[in-house]
Amino acid sequence: MIERVRPSVQTDRTLAVRGVGLGLIAVTALVRMCAAFESMPYWDADPSVLFTAATALGPAHQLLLDALVWLGAGVAFAGSRGALGRAWVGCAALATVGLMPVVWHAFIHGRGNIDDLRVGSNWAAAFVGGLTALHLARDPMLRRLTLSALLGVIGLLAAKGVVQLLIEQPATLAMYRETRQQFLESQGWSLDSSTARAFDRRISQPEATGWFGLSNVYASVAACAAVAFCGLTFTCWKGAARWMRAVLLAGALAGLGSVAMSQSKGGTAATGLGMGVLVISALVRTTTESWSARTRCLLGRSISLLCVAGAIGAVVVRGLLGERIGELSLLFRWFYMQGAVRIFAAHPWEGSGPAGFKDAYLIAKPSISPEEVTSPHSVLFDFSGTLGIAGLAWCVLWLVLAARAGSHLFSGATAPARDPALTPRQESRLIAVIAIIPTMVGALIEAPIASPEASLVRLVGMIAWALMSVGISAALRSGKGVPAIAVGVLALATHGQIEVTPIWPSTACWVLLLIGTLAARHVPLDEGARHVSSMSVDRPSGPYAVALIAALVTLAIGFFGVLPAWRWQGLLVEAAQIVRPAAEFRQRFVSLASGRPERSDSPALLARDLSDALSRPIGDTEVALRRGISEFHLASLRLASIPLGKASTHSPIHTGTLRALSKVTFQIAASEYENGLTDVARRYADAAEDSALRATTTPRERAASWGWLAALRAARAALFSEPEALDRAIEAWERSAELDPYGLSSPVQLAEASLRKGDRVAAAHWAGRALELDAQTRLDPLKGLRADQKAALTAIADGS
Repeated sequence: MIERVRPSVQTDRTLAVRGVGLGLIAVTALVRMCAAFESMPYWDADPSVLFTAATALGPAHQLLLDALVWLGAGVAFAGSRGALGRAWVGCAALATVGLMPVVWHAFIHGRGNIDDLRVGSNWAAAFVGGLTALHLARDPMLRRLTLSALLGVIGLLAAKGVVQLLIEQPATLAMYRETRQQFLESQGWSLDSSTARAFDRRISQPEATGWFGLSNVYASVAACAAVAFCGLTFTCWKGAARWMRAVLLAGALAGLGSVAMSQSKGGTAATGLGMGVLVISALVRTTTESWSARTRCLLGRSISLLCVAGAIGAVVVRGLLGERIGELSLLFRWFYMQGAVRIFAAHPWEGSGPAGFKDAYLIAKPSISPEEVTSPHSVLFDFSGTLGIAGLAWCVLWLVLAARAGSHLFSGATAPARDPALTPRQESRLIAVIAIIPTMVGALIEAPIASPEASLVRLVGMIAWALMSVGISAALRSGKGVPAIAVGVLALATHGQIEVTPIWPSTACWVLLLIGTLAARHVPLDEGARHVSSMSVDRPSGPYAVALIAALVTLAIGFFGVLPAWRWQGLLVEAAQIVRPAAEFRQRFVSLASGRPERSDSPALLARDLSDALSRPIGDTEVALRRGISEFHLASLRLASIPLGKASTHSPIHTGTLRALSKVTFQIAASEYENGLTDVARRYADAAEDSALRATTTPRERAASWGWLAALRAARAALFSEPEALDRAIEAWERSAELDPYGLSSPVQLAEASLRKGDRVAAAHWAGRALELDAQTRLDPLKGLRADQKAALTAIADGS
């Protein structure tokens, strides 16, 4: 009697360990979807001009989540008693090959570049999660819980989308219009620049983006959920309880509504494709009942690969049509793919680096492409263009997983699950916990700007998430629903060939965990272990070796990634908090000057607060307040330059940090010059130029870095009346023009700088070049020259 119980107890314990590991991976993937991401906390803009509280995950948080994925994999495999299998070992080998260029760019060639590290680590963590699910989701309970939690998140995302459209977007647009000048100044954009005009257009568009920042990424998730829930509703309607029908129907409506709120044409097309495949799969299952399971599996895999190839083929066909039709979205993606192929050809062994596509694309793109993108918008071209030949291994692995997930497109219903590990009520409680944790983490991150609407949307969305996940779990427990979810994943995989969803920081882990879970064989782990020879590749000790490797990688990411990034990010936050009061004083002054003060603010109150901050009396006249704010701003910048300098030491080749440091330092120089301290101002200007110059000597040259150095030198020339500084600025702009041969900014600046120098021949040359490039911006006129700029450059080119 006792001997019969022991195996069951042992099985329950190992299953619990596996569940904890896989659950940790799922929670980390879902946390990323419940909070925004920011690659340069606070300092993408100038927080001393317009301060915005950080309510997003930073690179350090992202790396910590990546480490937790590896830790979850280690725990999960430590509790695995099933053999790995030759197919899994082959997939792991492909993943390892693709990881090599990530390590090269992040630690060897990149010398600790945070951007390459965070992007490459995120991709690697996504594959680790997918491969862990590929092995462990053979267990019916783990598969059911994982799929339920991942797809149920549409409840929260739909609630977020509604609030974005009805409340947040109008409020954000109104605030932007009131503070447009300060916002553009904090970004370093001129009021009438093409970048500013493009941002005006973007922020005016009412579309749901969730916490992803991109409506098309939101649409990918929504399309997957919409198709899956529609299929589940149709499949399980007959014989289902009323509550289950209501929940599944609500999930379908949430998914479809989210696609509509995104206003994404690609998301709509992916949803339509999924609905069509749903109908086809239902017909095939009823008319081919005599087909073998193997035949249905091969058919499903073939359909999956054809849909993926079809999406790429549609882009190619659209590209070959050129400008004969007005559609631009796919045409631009054709440009991205061309650029990715050229980058691969130019850097076949190492690629551009995980975070280097944008800089490489500036050189490789077609001349009429008006955009500067960080991704080719196709997961296969992403990996090959950024990682080179080794990245092709990840391309193959991605296709293998997508094909294996498609194996279930035409599978029939299975016997109802009778795994005794958890009762339906216990499963529901566990699902609720999985929904609560990411929701609460996201709420904690957004706490600095929490509002009643934001809190309500998270509460309502969390409840909807839990209920929809329970509905999916019930459908899967009944033996139905897997084909419907497979069609949803097919829509997601297809849309991933024209969008950034599979590689986006917020969704990469979710996408591959979902695909890996569905791609798992429906063979219990323990059953597979009984039929394995200890001398084969599949020996049962394999999972323990994987667990050990995952544990070592967890420690490596923590020591070489999380700790350095945490110190660097903490210094950025410290510097931003130092200048925060200066930005707030300035904003209060602007509000008072415009006649729209906040609450009961007044010049007297502002003067009192300034006096307390400066420890000396400040008058409440406009002149006195302006001088007091300038004085406090200068003092804040001096203090902020200290942690910024330390941050540049911790990450000596991070161009964003060096640019922020040089900008702050030059602002100090300009203020000291106004105060009559010329020698002090020159020392600060030298330090600012040195920081900007360091940003141009990193392993990867950037046109933006040279352009910033040129702008800094030109500002120095104007401030100190130094002709030699203008000469250095022209040299920097020329290098920037070489690295961005189709960009307008550098030629325009070169034409104006050459004219100031008195070199009319060079000015005419660069003015003519700018006019040539302007003619190539016809696909997006906002990227081109303004009418007054064009007239001025025409006059320079004509020598008049």
